[in-house]
Amino acid sequence: MRYVAIEGNVGAGKTTLIELLKRHLDRDSEGEKKSPLRENGVDVVLEEEVQDWLPVLSAFYTAPAAHSLHLQLKVMLSRLAQLRRAALPPGKFAITERCIESSSDVFISCLGRDGLMTRSEEDVYIQLYDMVKNTEDLDLVGVVYVNVSPETCYARTVKRDRPGEQGVTLEYLTRLHEEYARWMASLRSSGCPVLEIDGEQQETASFVETVVNGIVPMLGHV
Repeated sequence: MRYVAIEGNVGAGKTTLIELLKRHLDRDSEGEKKSPLRENGVDVVLEEEVQDWLPVLSAFYTAPAAHSLHLQLKVMLSRLAQLRRAALPPGKFAITERCIESSSDVFISCLGRDGLMTRSEEDVYIQLYDMVKNTEDLDLVGVVYVNVSPETCYARTVKRDRPGEQGVTLEYLTRLHEEYARWMASLRSSGCPVLEIDGEQQETASFVETVVNGIVPMLGHV
């Protein structure tokens, strides 16, 4: 299963971008020219299935230390099940809203550094994560990082008032922003293609085309 992940902080605009990419991928069904994504092997765009773990998410923001491991395990299993259901044909790609790699390298790292997950809890997660990576055919071929300041992310989460997000704090978003910066540097060092975009400018007409033009070379990178 080969995929490009749309990554970014809570409130960065990932879901908005995913919805725009869905419409772009399917535009030929409305009589428009076929999307370059479709022409280069993208078969499906997958939105994060937040409803699967919304009750745990709400509990996490209320009592983070008590629910960190439960939430991250739930998220990992949800992402894996979603990719399996996609049943990509040979040679095809998915575009996903986040990926299990960011769960490990951003969120688990953040929770561990903040003391919201014990060392033994981290070990449990890492053992399962390593088993999944070693037994499942998962191949992250590139990342689109929607870079938005923590302050803007916080303002957006307050404004949209989504279920489960009422406990999000600016401090938590700031720490995630720092972890994302570290992970992007690590991905680039490893040779994984990264397209970093300014998520403050999503309303511009050229935004989606910029993203599509950045994803296409990733599909030929493998």
